[in-house]
Amino acid sequence: MVANLLFLLGILVLLQYLSYRHPHEWDLTKNKRFSLAELSLKELSSLRANLELWAFVESSDSETRDLLHQYEIASPRLKVHYVDPRSEPEKAREFGVNSPPPVIVIRYGKQEEQVTEPNEERITNALNRLTKGSARTIYFLQGHDELDFSSPGDFGYSLLRSELLKENFIVKSFSPFKGEDIPMDTSALIVLNPRHGFLPKEKTTFQKYLSHGGRVLFLAGMDTSKEWIDFLKSYGIQIEDDLVVDPAIRVYGAGFGILATVTMLPHPITAPFSGLKPSPILFPLARGITLEKLLPKGMTVTPLVTTSPFGEAIPIKVEEHKITPLSKTPIRKGAIPIACVTAQNSDKEKGGRLVVFGSSLFADNQWFNNQATSNKDLVLNAISWLAESESTIAIHPKSTETPAFLLDQVSIIRLLLLSLIAIPGLGIVLGIATWLRRRHL
Repeated sequence: MVANLLFLLGILVLLQYLSYRHPHEWDLTKNKRFSLAELSLKELSSLRANLELWAFVESSDSETRDLLHQYEIASPRLKVHYVDPRSEPEKAREFGVNSPPPVIVIRYGKQEEQVTEPNEERITNALNRLTKGSARTIYFLQGHDELDFSSPGDFGYSLLRSELLKENFIVKSFSPFKGEDIPMDTSALIVLNPRHGFLPKEKTTFQKYLSHGGRVLFLAGMDTSKEWIDFLKSYGIQIEDDLVVDPAIRVYGAGFGILATVTMLPHPITAPFSGLKPSPILFPLARGITLEKLLPKGMTVTPLVTTSPFGEAIPIKVEEHKITPLSKTPIRKGAIPIACVTAQNSDKEKGGRLVVFGSSLFADNQWFNNQATSNKDLVLNAISWLAESESTIAIHPKSTETPAFLLDQVSIIRLLLLSLIAIPGLGIVLGIATWLRRRHL
């Protein structure tokens, strides 16, 4: 008996020692709200030297302390030092902390960065800037009536621009009016729904850029210039004159012209979503894409995002930014591609890459940072893949908000049966049972 107790005590002591040396926590919440995002974990796993976080937080700030604890247990190279700025003001002066707590000072080698009002997104972006060294350059094409990448309005792209800056990208604009080559330092060129065509010299510039390993993200809209549509066709991508909808999937509060999809095909861009049930990706006014069958040698075109098998393409006409359906009868049905990837292989140069989305609005300010969707993750992962910044291809940190209400056909039928038959039926059965019971009393 005594031997058994000693044996059990020894096991408990061993487990306690192992948990102390190798701490681990389990997050059982559905959306992993108490866990670090994949991007944060990738940044921590890539550390090649010790990193120190000096946390100037009050002792009562349990939220910031819990967040930093998650960082600390995720990497043995990261150490958190807690300082109460009220009781140790000299330490705050030493680190140049002048803002009210909480403030995080991150030291990586000889580099240092200060994060005020810290959350996971800001801390992880600071880690990225400190550890990645030289930044990559992203250019937005200008001069063809593209959508404004600097506008803070709903239909601007200032949030996308700000996020790229946070992730250590340099953001510039480029206008090829004078026939100049696209700059050599371009990691990726972003084209936001150009509504005017291009000059012959410009077309040659774009062709040369892609043939020499250029990287382009193209977001098409309902009013994209036909010249650009024809240009994309030469790379195996036909953007159709239609509006794609999916009757099988509905998002509560979303209009008819907002396509919801969670169907992402295997690719490095979509790999972070594998094994997860991601939030829906909403594509306002999406055009369908047809993949050309006859392609130049060495070129491959693969779909990236499609509708469900119940998708429909409705023919439309666009005049002066007004969309008019030409028929109520779909011209195509099935899993319709709304995003695809073209890759070119060359023996002399690294292959060019082209990612095309059939909706330009899915990445604008209105939808980019919507916490209930995965729009932000998808567009940032596409840019990271084009720029060969693999470490930032991940699920990005999100704040905790109510997710979108996504219903497929089966869910809608079940909800109707529950609300119209099951619950009223149960009330009727209980009422009859109560009446019969009282009659026999």
